[in-house]
Order: sequence, then structure tokens, then C-alpha cells
Amino acid sequence: MSMMLLLITLSQDKSNLEYDLEAIKSLGGNENLLKIMTETDLDSSVFYKINVNGDSYGKVPITELNDIYSNESLLTKLNEIVGYDRLSRKEKNEIHINIDIITHELNILIPREILDEYKRAKSVGSFVINYRYDGFYNKVYSYNSYLDTKFIVNGFTINNKFYLSEKHKKLQSSYIEHVSADFNRHLVGDNYLRDSMFSGIPFIGYQVTPYNNKVKVIGKNKNKYYFASTASLVQVIQNDEIIYSKDIPPGRFYLPKLELSSSEKAYIRVSGNDGRIITYPYLIEEKYSFSNENWHSFSIGYTKNSNKYFSSLTYGKKSFAIGFLIGEDTTNLAADFQWNNESYSITTLNKFSLLNDIGIMSVSSVSKNLKKDNNLSVNYFYSNDYKLFNVNSETSNYIDLNYSGSILNINTRYQLGFSHDFFRSKNRYYIGIGRNFKYFNFFLSGSYIYDLDLSLNINIPISRNKTLSSYTTYSNELFSNNINYTHRYNQDIRYNIGTSFNNKEKQDIYIKGTKTSNITDITTRVLKSKDSYAYGLNLNGSILASKKGVHLTPITISDTSSLVNIKNNSDYKIKGKGYTIGSKDRQIIENIQPFNKNKIVISTEDINGNVKGSIYKTITPLFGNTYLTNFNINSSILYIYKILINNKTPPLGSIIKTSSGEYLGQIGLDGFFALDKKIKNIVIVFKNKNCDIKIDDINETNSVNKINKTC
Repeated sequence: MSMMLLLITLSQDKSNLEYDLEAIKSLGGNENLLKIMTETDLDSSVFYKINVNGDSYGKVPITELNDIYSNESLLTKLNEIVGYDRLSRKEKNEIHINIDIITHELNILIPREILDEYKRAKSVGSFVINYRYDGFYNKVYSYNSYLDTKFIVNGFTINNKFYLSEKHKKLQSSYIEHVSADFNRHLVGDNYLRDSMFSGIPFIGYQVTPYNNKVKVIGKNKNKYYFASTASLVQVIQNDEIIYSKDIPPGRFYLPKLELSSSEKAYIRVSGNDGRIITYPYLIEEKYSFSNENWHSFSIGYTKNSNKYFSSLTYGKKSFAIGFLIGEDTTNLAADFQWNNESYSITTLNKFSLLNDIGIMSVSSVSKNLKKDNNLSVNYFYSNDYKLFNVNSETSNYIDLNYSGSILNINTRYQLGFSHDFFRSKNRYYIGIGRNFKYFNFFLSGSYIYDLDLSLNINIPISRNKTLSSYTTYSNELFSNNINYTHRYNQDIRYNIGTSFNNKEKQDIYIKGTKTSNITDITTRVLKSKDSYAYGLNLNGSILASKKGVHLTPITISDTSSLVNIKNNSDYKIKGKGYTIGSKDRQIIENIQPFNKNKIVISTEDINGNVKGSIYKTITPLFGNTYLTNFNINSSILYIYKILINNKTPPLGSIIKTSSGEYLGQIGLDGFFALDKKIKNIVIVFKNKNCDIKIDDINETNSVNKINKTC
């Protein structure tokens, strides 16, 4: 048996016992060992974890458990959580604290009404405008734009969405939204049917949907591929939020299956460098995956496209859901089932329409994970005369088989596909293969229905911020190629230069630049064709107005957000976009999730954009509020010192503290240590001595500052 003897020199000063305890803990000891060695009790506080209604809010030091409400640190924490000092005596008496001395936890129970009232007090009413503008000039000026206005106050939002162009102005939707205490979302007005087995119907009326449930909707495109005649920005948009965005070269492009945030209507927008904007519907295959065991949605109103009254009800339990829709001349039934484990996944969705016309739509899929990166899936779709309020589903009957995998040892991925259309008696074959090499990667794909289609994508990363790519396609005797150079100058600026041509003797050269400023996102583009020039401008951003000022930001503001007010007393600037009119302090906007914990992080950076530090606060807001969050940032520039005391280097690990006993750090190797530039007086503890050290004025931060003192 071996034995190890630890020799520790402990301070005789009782005020330093907390540092001795940390030293003993680092060697595997504990508080009892310290008590035996020093024959005294540790006089420092014990940190207790704060739990409020089951949620964690950090730790506070507790010294006296018998008078817990006199603890200043705890009262400060309660003021942050519920505004304790502002509560009435009756409200304070309704707050209960249970102390667990075994686990060192304070379990605090606060009535929900008191918590919600404080959250509303920490919020302000606001008016929000989210905007997008696209302008294009090619001998003739044209534009289209979008405005989303929200009036937000105490859990209610009034939403109006407009689409504007030089040809027409259209109010897309107008509705009031509220989330109740039982987490049901109530919507009244002109909107689309949400979170239902019949989602996407444009109607005017009332609906209630489950707010805290999460709908999983997998997008499925009607077309197998799309075609862009010039380099374009492809976006999938739902609820006016960009779900998917990618710059593509000319030629064919494919969209992945996307997991959307809801089952509302979505569309594909292709913005070409020549100024043309093409929109396709993004058809969805509804698959429900709700976080709660039971859920329901209900709606009543009339449809916008046919002015027919209807009512719908959907009920779900675990993996099964069933829905009913009854209208003036139609009755519909829908059922959905899901089952999956680590290897298999089975889903079905079936819809039936009755009365005037009898129709059916059925979607089924089975997938099997063969290995870690190999997957086999079979999808079947059938639709026959299924109509719902003048929305028709084409007669279709087809099956898809897909196998995808990878060969890890050669860094290669591949996909094989086969599709048979029973209605048209046509087959489609697909093969794709891609590989990553050291200096470039490529993906080659081909399909055959009536003729052969080929595409080759080569991507060459030149450096971290520079990329050269080439995209070549061949289809129906049309050969096209695009070469594109992308350079991200910094975090805010990037530009593209490229050329495209095909065997029909058409050639374009384009330049596109994007700048994200504090107030908006700006994209400009120039296109040179054979005999003309064209110019384009795109603006994206938001405006939020409240009693705290008018805030401009390049982000899109949601129904629940935080207005972060920062008093910056440091020598660094605050990282983040946004500019406020009418406020002396720095302000930024953060989108947050209601009823969930949100970590609001504020980072500082130097003039070169390097992050120097960050702090955060955790908030749990209610729905439909602009929540106020305040930060104070103080200077924290560190100076590096090398110290000699009596012409000797202090022992490694000597304690550094303030004259009031606040722990600052320890002496490192060869007498090195670092302190904040504002600290001018310190105490160094070694060999049972307290040496008072006054630091002379020093102006160097990039070099070692030497100190030689007598003690």
C-alpha cells in the first residue's frame, strides 16, 4: 500500500481561510479537513442554488439561515425575478421559501399571478414595422415591397401584412392574436388556418390553436427541380419569415425537405440578378409532432376564395391525430399516424371529402436507417378528386424509392432514386455522387425521364472568406455554365462577381454587394447583358417605436422581443446591430421565445472587431411583449505586472486581494499577475504577511509593467 503525505502551509489569519479551503479542495480535501488542521470553523458563506417554481436562477451566498430575508444577495435576486421591494405585504406573505441544507438549495414558490404582473411591468407597448423593398431598373423602373406592422401590448398583437408594387397594393392579412394563460393561441380576423389537419385555408373568422405545442411540417415540392436563368437568391418563406436562403448559379436547382415552424402556407421566391422575381408555391406534406400528449385546435368562419362558411376541429393524442371540417357543401375527415424508433419511421396522412364530391388523398412513408449514414425510404402518394373550397388536388398516383449513403474512408456521399408514376406510366431514375477533396469538393447528379439531365457543381474554398464555384448543367440540348467568386470582406460586407453563358449565345456578367449596417440590410446589384445594363437595390429591416425611443435594426422583429438598454462605461464598443433615435444609451433588439428561458448575451469588442468579453441575463417573458433588459458595462482593461517584494519574487500562489478583503487573484510564475487598470491599491498575502502595495500610474497595456516594493 502506498501513502502520499500532503504538506500545506496555512495562514493564521482567519480572513484568509476561504482561500485555504480552495487550496485544500484542489488537493482532494474538504471543509472538515480544514477544520481539523486549523481547529477553527470556516467563517465564509455557503452558496445556495435558487429555484423559483422549479426554474433555476443561479446561486447566492447565504450566511444566516435563521433570518433568510435579511440576506442582501437573496433580496437582490428576488428583486430581479419578481420586483420584491415593490410588492405589498400581502403579496410578500404569499411567497414561500423552503431551505434544503443537504443539497444547498433554496426552493422558492411564487404565485404565477405575481410573476406575470412583474413581467408585464418590465414590458412596454410598442409599434413595429418589418419591411422589405426590391427595386430594379432596366430602362423601366419597377419595384415590389412588403410591410408587416404590429401593435404589441400586454400579450395582444394587432397584425397587418401588406404587399405593395408599382401595379397593385394588397392587404394580405389582418388579425388580432393573444396567448392565454392555458397556452392556447387565439386569433381573430383575416388569416390562414393554422395548426390543423386542414391548415393553409385563407379565411376570416376565429381560431384557437395550441401555442406551446411544436408542429413539425416537412416541405415537399411539387416539382422535382426548378430552373434559374441567372445567378439568383432562392428563399423559402413562411409567415413572412425566411426559412431557407441560398445563393445559386444559373441552371437547375433542387430544394431540400425543410422542417417548418408551422403548417401555414409557404412559398419559394427566386430573385434573379437580372431583377426578375419568380414565386412558386411550396407545397407541404403535413406531419404532426406535438410536445404535449393531448392537443386540439378549433376554427369557425368563412373562406376568402369562395365565401363559404365552415368550422373545423382537430384533436391529437401522442402519435395519432384526427380532424373534421364541415362546410356549406362539404364534409371532410382527416387522420394522421406516426410511429418511429431508432431504426424505423412510419407516417401516414389520409384525407377524405364527402357530400357533393367524394375524393381521397393519401400520403404514406416508411424509412429505415440501415447504418449510421445509410438510409432507405419508400414514399407513396395517391390523390383522386380531392377538393376543398375550390382548392384542387391533381389526380396523382406515384411511388418514390430513395437510397442514400456515404463511404467514409474516401469521403464520398451518394444517392440513388427511382420513381414510378402509375397515372402516366412513366419512370424516373436518379443518381447523384459527391466527394470532398483537400482543396475542392464536387457534386455530380443526373436524372432521366424523357431525356438525360446532368449537373456538375464544383466548389473551391480559396481562403476562409473567399470561394470560387462553378455550376454546369445540360438539359434538352441546352448547355449552361456559371462561374462565381464570393468574398466576405468582414462580418458585415460581402460581394459576388460572376459570369454565366450557354450554347444559345447568351452571356451575362454580374456584380452583387451586400452590406449589413446598424439600421438596415442593403444589397445592390449590377447586371451587364450583351447590349444593356440593369441595376437593382434591396433593403431589409425593422423599426420599433416605444416610449424608450425609435429603434432601427436590420433584423426582423417578432411578436415577442427584448429591448436591451446598455449603459456602456467601458473602453470597448457593444457588439450588435441597431440604432436608437432619442436614447443616450446603446440599445439593441433581441427576438426571444415567450414562456421559455432566454439568455440575453451582450458582448464587447475592440476597434478590430475582436470580442473582448460577454455578460448575460436570463429572462422568461410572456407572449406579445417588448421586454426591457438593462445592462451596465464597465471598463475591464487588464494590465500585466511583474512584481518583486524586497527584491525577491513572491511565492507562487500568493493571494492578491483588495484592502477590504475582496479576492482578486494569485501570483503566477516568476511574479506575474494581471489586474484591472482601475485598481491602484492591493494587498499581497504570503508567509503569514499582509503587504500593502500601491500601484503607480501606468499607461502601457501591451507590455509588462514591473513593480519593486519593500514590505
